[in-house]
Formats: sequence, structure tokens, C-alpha cells
Amino acid sequence: MAAVAAAPRFDRGIVSTDPTGAIASEDRVWLRSSDGECSYEKPQICSMAWSLDHQLHHHLYAAVPNGGPIAILKAERIAVHSATGFTISEWKWESSRALRLGWTHAHELVAVLESGRILLWSMQGERLADFGLGLACEANGLRDCALSPNGAVVLTQTLRLFALLSFEERTLVSAARLVRTLCHSCTRPADGHACAALPRCHSPIHC
Repeated sequence: MAAVAAAPRFDRGIVSTDPTGAIASEDRVWLRSSDGECSYEKPQICSMAWSLDHQLHHHLYAAVPNGGPIAILKAERIAVHSATGFTISEWKWESSRALRLGWTHAHELVAVLESGRILLWSMQGERLADFGLGLACEANGLRDCALSPNGAVVLTQTLRLFALLSFEERTLVSAARLVRTLCHSCTRPADGHACAALPRCHSPIHC
């Protein structure tokens, strides 16, 4: 970025809208900063290749933060795209209904199924894992779930909560037991209802 002397003065952070068109252009803008007046280039880095036939919110999708790949499940196919819309991989969806898609820290695609199973793929579509969440989840099925890069929290159809602490170690615990572990110093108040420590840990679950 080369500084240009004698640049016109504009408010800091405001793009030039000079009516003559002599200052602002499609590939250059003028800004005034604390260091003086500068010219900043705006070269095109890449072009967008998206061509979605439906709105994205009509499908299951998951994106890696900071411009990473995006997975979209639609029409019995799952596709992984770059942030600019170019297809990295695509394969046929042959599993039961998915509740949620997500990504691990290692950029592995995660799918949580209503049947209580979890699937993992590489970015290129290689199946890496297929495992169940235990009898309580698989017998009753899942109602909802939330994913993180490390694990998941699932809600069964019988309204029981379970936490998968790691996709690698696959340790599953009851959410109520997890809260008791985190709130190991809690004491039950005299009225015998909610755990006194829960307001501090912001958990809605009663010990």
C-alpha cells in the first residue's frame, strides 16, 4: 500500500464520494487516518461461484469460522464448498435424518442423526467414524442437539440431556451428572429445591 502525497481531506474512515469521480474508483479509495492521507488499493482477490437454487436456511449447513469450508446437506446429497462457492467434494447422503451439521477443530465434518448416532467425514468425503450415543439415545431417538468443535450436547425424545465430551474419546455423560460434577461444592437449600450453586454456573438443571 503506497502512500500518496497531497491527498484530499476526508473524514477518518469515510470512503471518498467526490462528485467529480476524480478521487474514488472501483479499485481505489481515499481515506484520512491519523498518519495522514493515504490511497488504498482494492484489488479483486477472488470471484464468487455460488449458485444456490434455494435459500440457505432451507437446508442443513455448517461453516468453519474465518473463511473455512462450508458443508450443505440438500436433496439427499452433501457437498463441501470453499467460502467462495467452489465445490471441494460431494457425495450421496445414505443415512437417516440429520439434526445438525458441524466441524471439529481438525476440520472433520460432523453429523448428528435423529437415530442417536454421530458420523464424521474428512473434508474430501471419506467416512472417518460412525458411532452411537448409547442405549438411552438410540432407543428413544434425539429431539435436538448443539455442537461444538470438541463435542455435543443432545436432548432425547424423552427430554433427557447427555453431553459428549469429546469426539475422539467419545465419553458420554448425563448432563445432570455433569452439572453435579461441576457444582461439586453445591448445597441444597432448606426448601429442598434448586441447587444453590446453579445461579453461579447459569445452569437450568437442578441437582
